[in-house]
Amino acid sequence: MALYVEIPQNIDEVKQKIVLGLTKRQLICFSIAGVIVAGVFYAAHDKMEITSIVYIAFFAAIPAVVFAFPSPRNGLFLEENLKLMYGYMKSDNKKLFVSENIYDYIDESLEYKRLQRMVKVYERSKR
Repeated sequence: MALYVEIPQNIDEVKQKIVLGLTKRQLICFSIAGVIVAGVFYAAHDKMEITSIVYIAFFAAIPAVVFAFPSPRNGLFLEENLKLMYGYMKSDNKKLFVSENIYDYIDESLEYKRLQRMVKVYERSKR
């Protein structure tokens, strides 16, 4: 019995896991989020109660975590999505509606058939 292993077509698309099943990008983003949380905690631990600090640290670290994962819709990371959205907003959003007149196609088709008949009649009369 043979053992078949599926090999990806493009090896470049395979993300290499470094630590705890995280890619390098995810590890860097989580480290940045950890630094943000630690900074918020140490800056505010003696001035505020712990519940408020947790909420502030959570919302401060969300952007760093969001940059770590691709979008489930299109597989692009946040900065790529932001770049596409910015390009769309800066572009000229006027859409032109171009309709095709089906009657023109019918007329052209009828004219073509009429010309074919004329050519056949001409070739027959030539013989």
